[in-house]
Amino acid sequence: MALKYHEDLRSKVKMRLQQDARADSIHKCAVQQATNSFRIEQMLSEESASRVVPLEESQFLVPGLHFKSLLDLERFQAEQFCREYQACLMQVLSGKLSYLEILTASYLYELHRSCFEQVFVWAGVVRTRPPGFVGIAPEQIRIAVPELMDTLAY
Repeated sequence: MALKYHEDLRSKVKMRLQQDARADSIHKCAVQQATNSFRIEQMLSEESASRVVPLEESQFLVPGLHFKSLLDLERFQAEQFCREYQACLMQVLSGKLSYLEILTASYLYELHRSCFEQVFVWAGVVRTRPPGFVGIAPEQIRIAVPELMDTLAY
């Protein structure tokens, strides 16, 4: 009985150490993301501040939403993303969500929706039109996303 108790305890400690390591990794990733966002804003700020939101993008904005410049749109998107990213991070760190739960296609689509629903009408919906500069063909998304999430979970 004592041996079983010690094995269970050892298993719980090991699992907690793994969770702490994952939490530390997530935190480092968040710091890196914030640093990258700052660098990107520095690069884009001059150019984006003088450009208006392209018509092709503005037609997909949530009705009633207007931005003076492309930079204003980018900042608004970044604020929404950071808010949702922090909420996700807190859920993982508090144990309400496991890292395996967030590494699913369905969670990614939900995260996408919650990040962009204040900005774009297409938030959380799988793209049906070809990508602009970066991305994959729409018909490949429903295959590639679950594969990517499975690979990350592995």
